[in-house]
Amino acid sequence: MSVAERRESRKMLIADDDLCVVEILATKCKQLGFQVKVATNGLRAILKALEFKPDILVVDVHLPEVTGFSVASHLDPSGKSMKVITISGHFTPLEVERWGVSWSRLSEQNLRVDKWSLCRG
Repeated sequence: MSVAERRESRKMLIADDDLCVVEILATKCKQLGFQVKVATNGLRAILKALEFKPDILVVDVHLPEVTGFSVASHLDPSGKSMKVITISGHFTPLEVERWGVSWSRLSEQNLRVDKWSLCRG
């Protein structure tokens, strides 16, 4: 099975309330061959995931209605059945500490992208 065929069999749910982020991620992941569904709030993410059964969940930490962390823990309490990638457009050092990640390490690895220029083309 080729890499492209393996990707096609992978299902990804992208959950973010920023429609620009959703559009960018969904478009790129579809181009890479992933089956993609999207949700714009935490409750919709849970409902879509229960139906779609994604292999990968890309979830905004600050989703409306239900937080990204709550979505991930509700869908995969053991943390073993799907890959979870958390994203955020803004976070504080206190939140990062609560996640158990060193602020200095995260800052070094943080990649900032001008999402607005990406949306405009």
